[in-house]
Amino acid sequence: MGGNEKMEYRIRELRKEKRWTQDELAKKSGISRANIVRLENTKDVVTTTDTLKAIADAFEVPMDSLFLN
Repeated sequence: MGGNEKMEYRIRELRKEKRWTQDELAKKSGISRANIVRLENTKDVVTTTDTLKAIADAFEVPMDSLFLN
């Protein structure tokens, strides 16, 4: 995968499974709520590996589980 390929993420789905608000995920991950909103609502968004790792760590899941098929 090249550095500029765009992906869709399962962040909203995982967040709802945990029954967390966007604010709770932001606090647990250290990622701004604005960035969480962008990742949940924007199709084909580009973000950093560090951001995805922080979110995966908050969910306590492997980073690859954030990606849609």
